[in-house]
Amino acid sequence: GTKQADRLLAQELYNGKENCAKILTNTTLAAEGDASAVGWCNAYERINAGGKGLKAGAWWLPSLGELYLMFANYTKINYALSKISGATLLSKQPYWSCTESSAREAWNLIFNGGSQYLDVKSSYQYRVRPVSAFAMAT
Repeated sequence: GTKQADRLLAQELYNGKENCAKILTNTTLAAEGDASAVGWCNAYERINAGGKGLKAGAWWLPSLGELYLMFANYTKINYALSKISGATLLSKQPYWSCTESSAREAWNLIFNGGSQYLDVKSSYQYRVRPVSAFAMAT
């Protein structure tokens, strides 16, 4: 049905950075600041004692496709995170994505099995995980 097709399409979206930038242009959402999932991820900073790291604006709420990649690499990501002092490991709980069906609904992914659901954003308090791009040194 339509819901299944929508889910499969949403799962193929890897546009978290661009979609969050678009969402942040919404004046109602902008007024919420970091009270929204997208705003909170945009305001996130991770700077070490030496002043190195990523400042606010370099992070975004992942798309459903990006979350699915995180789910598929859960063990590897958590191993890498375990080597970073103060890092929070991924949980098996649901995480919001920035992939919306409407202004009211967005997709989430449950890391305990990989189920994806379209839920009303104001009705659920799921986890959020800021992500950023990185480049490998050559």
